[in-house]
Amino acid sequence: MKASASAASRIEWIDAVKGLGIILIMVSHVNCLPFELPLTAGYVSMFFVLSGYTFKEDGFKKGMIKKSKRLLIPYFIYGILAVLLYLFVSSYGFWKNCIGLIYSRYSFYPLNVEDNYLFLKFDSPLWFVTTLFMAYLWTYIYTLFSSKKGKFTLAVVYILITVLCVNLPVLLPWSIDISFIASLFIIVGREITKTSYFRIKSKRTDCLLVACLAIVCLPLVYYNGWINMSVRIYGEHDYVSILYFFIIGVSTTLIYGSCFRILANTLITRFFAKIGGCSLTLMCIHMPIIILLEHTIFRHVDLNRNVMNLLAIVLIIILVIAFHNVKKRFFQHSPILKYL
Repeated sequence: MKASASAASRIEWIDAVKGLGIILIMVSHVNCLPFELPLTAGYVSMFFVLSGYTFKEDGFKKGMIKKSKRLLIPYFIYGILAVLLYLFVSSYGFWKNCIGLIYSRYSFYPLNVEDNYLFLKFDSPLWFVTTLFMAYLWTYIYTLFSSKKGKFTLAVVYILITVLCVNLPVLLPWSIDISFIASLFIIVGREITKTSYFRIKSKRTDCLLVACLAIVCLPLVYYNGWINMSVRIYGEHDYVSILYFFIIGVSTTLIYGSCFRILANTLITRFFAKIGGCSLTLMCIHMPIIILLEHTIFRHVDLNRNVMNLLAIVLIIILVIAFHNVKKRFFQHSPILKYL
């Protein structure tokens, strides 16, 4: 969910993929998503791949300072606001939410553990922001190696750490346990930029690539089973699922990217791109607003719950786009607001 310095430098198909991804995430969070398994298998990991596609080697210090501002400022501001908003719902769990904001995971133990300690119930998607930050950290360390041998060795180390963390009894703070595979997604996205994959202009070629990738990816999605990266669930096949999860994540990115390239300069691509430009904000705030609405206004409205949740998502998207337009016009040079 990396933002470019200016609107002019944005790549439309990348923003469109992000827009589709964040819509799928929001709709799945309110349990309104049909065909959930194929639509959600790679919808989070593709954000990391796209971050690699737009990754710039600014040097370790400069790069991490930029990522700290771009990711941690909105993380803590939106996180603190979410914790305070939760007080309108219930004062119970206030300190647990505060601890969760620092620990930055949905739960302390994997989901299959009884009597689990749940964090961030009011804004669980925030885990993504710190995961992306940690993934950038490992990626910038990767770029410090100039030789192919050194980079290959470090990539193998990242794979081994990911494998060793699969069966840890707890979920580590700031997603340290899953941040290494997230970094590998970024690295692969960065390597894709060096190929001709997205420089091909033929729509026929794009259609053929989408068909071939879908034929490979879709059966793998159903074979691998349910994925939930936030709680370190890569699939149903233990260590082997890490490989399947990785293939699915990269393939999903290429499929959606090719589809929006086929639909370049169309209304549908511009629509999703507009939403994708606000994806980080939407990721941070959609759950607190939906939960707040469920405990206030929705209680007094006689409508189907799914319909109300979908209307809430539409309202949130409209408000966030409006906020971003105001921010660009009046607060572009604000040291804090420009990062929200």
